Amino acid sequence: LNDAQWRVIGRAVKSEQDRDRFGRVVGDRLYRAIIKGKELKSDVEEDANATEEEKEVARKYQRIGIWPALGKLPKTDKPDEVLRNVGRILGYLKEQGYCESFEISLPEALPKGGFRFRSFVREPANLETTRSLMRSNDNFAPRYDQRILQAFFADCGFGSSFSDSIAGGLQVSEVTPAPMPNGILSEWSLVPDPEAGL
Repeated sequence: LNDAQWRVIGRAVKSEQDRDRFGRVVGDRLYRAIIKGKELKSDVEEDANATEEEKEVARKYQRIGIWPALGKLPKTDKPDEVLRNVGRILGYLKEQGYCESFEISLPEALPKGGFRFRSFVREPANLETTRSLMRSNDNFAPRYDQRILQAFFADCGFGSSFSDSIAGGLQVSEVTPAPMPNGILSEWSLVPDPEAGL
């Protein structure tokens, strides 16, 4: 979805709770498609009046691409294993051309079995749209990688929340100048929640 589409959706989906739910549904659908694999096709309907030759040419160009199946990820409540699979998911997105690279911090324990960590996705495909929508549109932006990760966390029995910002990397140093902001830094908190799924 592009900038204009998110702005139109933002006019229809107004409350913060509904926007969060919308984002989670999008992320869950993307996550399931990644796990199972999906052939991407144009949703343009075939012209009933076209000749067989024209229909064959149209079918050839209807196929946009394919998301190979990542395969089912193990459900775990161990922070190190959860983050290993976060790396698998972000690595998959990188292989599909969604981003240039990514970084993941070490987990930091929270009370009652929860943990927090940070992730950074460099040059996601939707960076300019996200940058524009974070400044306007009441911060209602795509956040595809975050929403995909939330679906995975829910499968592992974690409720999750995040805050994000445009940044230049995972680590911010006061000693060296900050790198050019070219990605999305997400600060995550996960808490055990057996009813975290949709």
